[in-house]
Amino acid sequence: MSRSDGKLDSEVVNRGLGHHVMVVQYGYPAGAVGSALIETGEEWGEAIPPLNALVVNKKYNLPGDGVNWFLDEYYEPEKHTDEMTIEEKRAIVEEIHEDIFSYEYWDELLEEIVFKNNYKYTAVEVKSIKSNDNDLNRGIFQCIKYQALLRAEQKALLIPPTARAILVTEKRLPTSLRNLADILGIKVMVCKINT
Repeated sequence: MSRSDGKLDSEVVNRGLGHHVMVVQYGYPAGAVGSALIETGEEWGEAIPPLNALVVNKKYNLPGDGVNWFLDEYYEPEKHTDEMTIEEKRAIVEEIHEDIFSYEYWDELLEEIVFKNNYKYTAVEVKSIKSNDNDLNRGIFQCIKYQALLRAEQKALLIPPTARAILVTEKRLPTSLRNLADILGIKVMVCKINT
């Protein structure tokens, strides 16, 4: 069920979801997906299979080296994926692919981070009153990842890339983080729930 780089490109074009792109252009969105899944898994208290492991290369029918860190984070093998033989990596990837296809909460995961209204997509990252400045800073960059990923999806669907991400916090950001959010174009909303 996984797709090699060329087959993925052909599938996107054949389904009318976009045009031919260079293989390297899949790397950034795939990495953004992997990072978002790790962070969401940490918030949920469970490991979420690395969906970016589905994009494999033609030569070995395996994910490229860029996914190795995500494989290590999810599978926690005895040795790093970088040090494995092709056969060892293939065995781990096959198990991870099974986990991806048997994972029951993909719909809930999508609902966790994205609101859709016709062709308008909005991702929301929420930080509680307990979040320190480092966590709030990570929230800003998480919004950047969501926004980039959603805009890439819109481009693939031939929709104007208007998706945006919003950081919702329970407390006002310090000046340095407000300035950072402004520079990066991330809207921040303060919504007090816990008192």
